[in-house]
Amino acid sequence: MKADKKGHQKEVHEIKSELRAEKDSVAVVVYNLETIIHYLRLQLKDAAECKARSRALESSLNFNRVQAQMLEKQLSKMEDALHKQKEEAQETLERYQASQEDQLEGKTRKVAVAAALKKKPEQQFERQCIKWQEDKSSLLQATENLRKTLQDKEQEWKKTKSSTRFQLEDLWSQITKQEEKK
Repeated sequence: MKADKKGHQKEVHEIKSELRAEKDSVAVVVYNLETIIHYLRLQLKDAAECKARSRALESSLNFNRVQAQMLEKQLSKMEDALHKQKEEAQETLERYQASQEDQLEGKTRKVAVAAALKKKPEQQFERQCIKWQEDKSSLLQATENLRKTLQDKEQEWKKTKSSTRFQLEDLWSQITKQEEKK
């Protein structure tokens, strides 16, 4: 009986050892599960934040698209206005040149007639030549001023166009980057 008791105690001891090992194993599994649950909760939180950032980026992207479209329209209007101004300046310059040439031609004819009628044709001719030279200089100066104004307008338009195009390209670049982040 003692042998039976010892065998039984040994069996109970082995069962207790196995039970402790199982409890330890269960504790490790529970710990691992709690760690996984914690990790999954963090992942869910990160996913929610990512989704919120994505919505904000999408909203920003839509805003930038609208801005880019507005800038494109503005640039188109500015180009049209500048083109119209350039045409008007060119027409004004041509009319002014034609008018000055007509006046100069008329004055030249008057000088010729006056010189023929005057007793001192050489003196009169000299005075008319000086007057003609002054008129010619005035006409050339006015023409040069109009050309310079036209060039200044063209340079101003080019700067405005370049600046607007840069802004537009920057916006499209931002839109593209935001779309790539999605």
